[in-house]
Parts: sequence; C-alpha cells; structure tokens
Amino acid sequence: MNLKTLIIWIVSICIIALVIILTIIYKQNKLDLIIFVGVFGSIASIAGISISYLQILSVKEISESTKRAIDSSLNEMIKSFSISDLSRTIKLIQEIQNFIRTDKIESSLLRMNDLKSVLIQIRHVSFLDGKYLREDYQKISVDLNIDISNINLQLLNKKTGVNYHTICMNLENVVTFFTDLENKLKYNRDE
Repeated sequence: MNLKTLIIWIVSICIIALVIILTIIYKQNKLDLIIFVGVFGSIASIAGISISYLQILSVKEISESTKRAIDSSLNEMIKSFSISDLSRTIKLIQEIQNFIRTDKIESSLLRMNDLKSVLIQIRHVSFLDGKYLREDYQKISVDLNIDISNINLQLLNKKTGVNYHTICMNLENVVTFFTDLENKLKYNRDE
C-alpha cells in the first residue's frame, strides 16, 4: 500500500470516528461547542500524528534508497576511473619496453618507478579486494622491485650484464596481470 492510499484511509477512518462519536454525544443531548471542538481536535490530532509518522517512514525509505543509489554510482565511477588507470598503466609498460629496446635505460627506470607506484596504489583500492590473486600480485611486485634494483646497480656501475630480456618478460607478466584485472572490472558487472 502506498503512502497516499494509507493517508486516505487514515483520514477516512478519522472522519467516520468523528461522525460516530458526535452522533453518540448528540443522542445523549450533551453536545455543545466545547465538546464538539474537543472531540474534533482529538481526532484531528490522532490523524495528524498518524500521517506525520507515515511521512517520516516514507522519507526514511527515500533516504535509504538515495544512499544506495549514490553508493552504487560512486562505485561505478571509481570502477570507471580504475579501468582508465589500468589502460594507462598498460601503455606505460609498453613505453618502458620501448625505452629498454632503444637503450634509454634511465628513462625506463623512471617509468618503472611510476609502475611501482601504480602497483602500490592498486593494493589499497578497496573494491579490488578479491579481484586478483595475491600470488600473482606478489610475484609481479617482487620481480619489478628486483628489476628496478638491477637497473639501478647497473647505472651506478656496480653491476654488469643485466638481462633486459628477462625484464621485458617480467613486464609482459605485469601487462597480463593488468589486462586480466581490467577485463574483470569491465565485464563482471555483478561483482
């Protein structure tokens, strides 16, 4: 039953009660203006309180519904931003690989540190919990840290023979991870 129908019923019941009470009082010859106003005021107060209570319940329901809609919209917006961030991250990895292929090692190191920051941010996005395997995330994080460390050591002339082929393979694993995560976000709308 909706609110309008309920209010109509309450008002109708109050009018019927008013008529019945006034008829009983009139038949007993005790009806005067003060009694009429008192009975009418009491029934009007009961009707008003009932209607106010129903409206409060209606406002509460609307408020909860609005909150759910806002939360849903916010989650979709965050998910949308996350999907675009993941796409940009995949492009970042391709840029790193291109720097490695063209022997621009310093530039690749800067971008790898940017990638490391993205990995750290992903770990703290609440709605991504359970959307990726912890083992995969841990492995690519460790591999990326090792690769950054190796490149740093080479640039400081403390290490020679960094295997850039392995670094590119590790970066491909990161691309696979991000592509998988992006697809989960895009196509698993019910999660």
